[in-house]
Amino acid sequence: MRCSKAPVDLVRWVWTNTDKITKWVQVIALAAAAYWAYTRFLAGEKPSLETRVGVTASLRGENPGPAPDLCYVFLNVGLTNQGIASFDVQSIHVLAWHSEIPMPTMGFVKSIDLEQVAHGEKIIDRDENLDMHFSPGESTSQTYAWVVREQPGIYLFSAEMDAANSTRVNKHIRAQAWSQNLCTH
Repeated sequence: MRCSKAPVDLVRWVWTNTDKITKWVQVIALAAAAYWAYTRFLAGEKPSLETRVGVTASLRGENPGPAPDLCYVFLNVGLTNQGIASFDVQSIHVLAWHSEIPMPTMGFVKSIDLEQVAHGEKIIDRDENLDMHFSPGESTSQTYAWVVREQPGIYLFSAEMDAANSTRVNKHIRAQAWSQNLCTH
């Protein structure tokens, strides 16, 4: 008889405590929904709100220059907002180095380490004003020009900038382009 009394007691307990159970079920459901929403935001929405900058750099030299041993050098820097959040870029820091061409000591191959080239002779180090706001999908292209004396070796050009979003979180971006014997005939 005891077995048949237990289900009746359970039903009676549920019936008398329905309000408390409903409240606890609602609390548990609310906590589960909050957890689900938070994890969905972290996995899906938050990364898309980060600053996403597409940056390109291309380098070209044109000969003849204004004198026989000089050429014109053009660095084109392209910026594109690839995200869904706007950002601002105040300035672009342009750097350039000249370095000797690395020669293989043994065998036929020697890798070109651009960080090593960046320890060569610095030939350009200047800030260029940009002061631009980039809405989602917006892009721009800036061309910087110099007159360079012809000299054998490797030239490395770098454009560095900080993109700040509405919360003033900076993202440092760099694009590089290099050429051997930039002023070729």
